[in-house]
Amino acid sequence: MHRTPRALLLVIVLLAAACGDDSSKPAGTAPPAKAPAAEEPVTSLPTNALAPKKALSPKKGPKAAPPAAEGSIEGFSARMRDLLRICATGTDVEAQANVKDLMMRDARAWFSTTFGEDKADALLKEYAIWPLRIPQLPAEVRKNQAAGKTTVLAERFATPGDEMSTAYQSIALGKMQAPTPLYSLRLVKPGEKEGWHLWSFAWVGGKYRFVGRLMGLSPESAVRELAMLGSLRIKAAREIEAKKRGGK
Repeated sequence: MHRTPRALLLVIVLLAAACGDDSSKPAGTAPPAKAPAAEEPVTSLPTNALAPKKALSPKKGPKAAPPAAEGSIEGFSARMRDLLRICATGTDVEAQANVKDLMMRDARAWFSTTFGEDKADALLKEYAIWPLRIPQLPAEVRKNQAAGKTTVLAERFATPGDEMSTAYQSIALGKMQAPTPLYSLRLVKPGEKEGWHLWSFAWVGGKYRFVGRLMGLSPESAVRELAMLGSLRIKAAREIEAKKRGGK
């Protein structure tokens, strides 16, 4: 009898659980808005998207998203476009001010409200590494731009099981007590959908903040399997497993 590979089986089980478990959500809560169509990038900026603008001033602080676009893909795209432009062409002082502004001011409060008090400690421990890593973002942007990854993909995910999200994002969306969309930022080569990926972001305290990968929400029994597939888009992970089965 043919056996489903353990990695794929566990990911499928986790995704099914994330999609079907609404017990932690208040009765009568309206379902989250449908995520953008999976087959099209939410936004694709031209190859000169990171070009400097005349209005750029190194004396100004991080530029906030327009109030009318709060919590929207348009607002997130605008914020990321400014961030990447400044990382690529701004001064070191300005770049560091912008990337620092991505971090949550009270991560414990957001984790507790969004996922429950019992999840906050694990997520906070995971998040603790990012204040050390996020300052490296300007150098990462310049390196990837030099490698030809000049198209920006800003993506929004609001529904568990969206095949264009990562498995970790899907699991996180399914475990939310206070549902909120998660966002991804990718730098890719023109015409491609995969490349450098920074995730996840959310609308926190009136700004788009980096909330981490939220890997601590996954069961310990699936850590090893998700380490191999969890960071990929669900669609890509399924294709990899299908090829493995076809080769056996």
